[in-house]
Amino acid sequence: MIGGLLSKSTSQLALFAAAGLFVGGVAMPSAKAADLGGDCCADLEERVAELEATTARKGNRKVSLTVYGWVNKGVLYWNDGGDSNTYLGVDNTNYATRFGLRGDARINPNLKAGFNILMDVVTGPTTSSLNQNREDNLLVIADDAGAIGASTTWQDDHIIRMRDANVWLEHVALGRLTVGHLTAAGGQGIIDLGGVGMASVAAIDLVGGAFLFRRSSTGLLTSTTISNNTTNVADFAHRGDGLRWDSPTIGGFVIGASIAEALNVNRTPEGAPTGFYENKTGEGPIGTYWAVNLRYAGEFSGFRVAAAAAYEVSRAEERAGTSVIGAAIDDDANTTNLSASLMHVASGLFLQGSHLRFERANTVAVGGGTDTGTLWQIQGGVSQNWTGLGKTAIYAEYARGEDLQRTFSNTVTSLTANSANTYDMWGIGLVQNIDAAAMEVYVAFRNHSIDRTGDGNAFVVDDIQTVIGGMRIGF
Repeated sequence: MIGGLLSKSTSQLALFAAAGLFVGGVAMPSAKAADLGGDCCADLEERVAELEATTARKGNRKVSLTVYGWVNKGVLYWNDGGDSNTYLGVDNTNYATRFGLRGDARINPNLKAGFNILMDVVTGPTTSSLNQNREDNLLVIADDAGAIGASTTWQDDHIIRMRDANVWLEHVALGRLTVGHLTAAGGQGIIDLGGVGMASVAAIDLVGGAFLFRRSSTGLLTSTTISNNTTNVADFAHRGDGLRWDSPTIGGFVIGASIAEALNVNRTPEGAPTGFYENKTGEGPIGTYWAVNLRYAGEFSGFRVAAAAAYEVSRAEERAGTSVIGAAIDDDANTTNLSASLMHVASGLFLQGSHLRFERANTVAVGGGTDTGTLWQIQGGVSQNWTGLGKTAIYAEYARGEDLQRTFSNTVTSLTANSANTYDMWGIGLVQNIDAAAMEVYVAFRNHSIDRTGDGNAFVVDDIQTVIGGMRIGF
């Protein structure tokens, strides 16, 4: 941009204009220029050169470059029936703070190429990792007797996590092929026509997932968390190194398919105690992960409609007949996800939800066979621009999960045959958009409860309440 000033004609025009020789397209008398001093143009040339030397440049002019992302910070309050606290300035894992680069180039009228790099930027405790015992960078759990158990996660103060780093080719008739580190073509969760994702997403455990339920009779913390009773508990990865294909849009429908390594590596940071921050024992990928989905979006008779269906499969490598994640469970897992959303455009009324079914082979646990678990979630509300600042979305939500603790717990052998447990969540929230600043301000309340009386651990636990409030600004 500034470099263009150095071409002879453009540079001279800019210098004359800056020197005041042109006003309203009319040349001024030369005497006016003399009044400004003889060295004005030399000073301006020097300033232009200085600005050019400090301007960030792309590597070439053929591929566009867009810098994008957002910062998302909040305040988290919690109450587990026996204790409560407020954590300030946390990273909200619902759309965590991110920084990205993307671009594309047109090869011919039918074909273009591009790239995408997207990173999570974590600068402190996150809403998905904090719990009652989280006082520093270690997450710890307690057993039913109140004894502190093994740490589940080691988190550094500053982490940059790569979400996507890939290149792609897109043909008008054939669709897009992506290769590299990518987000799989799997479950869509809740398709957010209502615009409430800043406060609530289908991955319930992203806010408060590590919090431990407290036993009502003793007041002691259990080893049961919100996370292992909700969605983010399967052993497959939603991001991995692989290939993805997305079809062109045909009548509002898009087909997606991907294949990747199921990433389950030992990611223990340097200096962390042995065994911390391991998703599974052992190192390296555990096998192949593939996924397919079908998505639809359309609008008719004043209603906006979106829906999706997805199927995901994780297949483990054979390792001398042993399971990567423990003797009680085989690693093969399947997930089915159905999502649908409906909005009346004129009124802003919306209803949206999703249903997930998890299946995983269990060759050793009592009862054997295949463990299954389900979770469904529904949200409804209204989104309108009442303030002039931007849309205000007000909503209520409900979710129920069944048999998820048994399905994805590494302590399956301690449960009785045909065991059962139920998880319930209800919540309310508000998201205020501020269009002039590309910002959302949000607040959300959730109540989490579980019934473990059917799984052989016949004890009652207190509900957990969380309140998250914060702001996200984009760039």
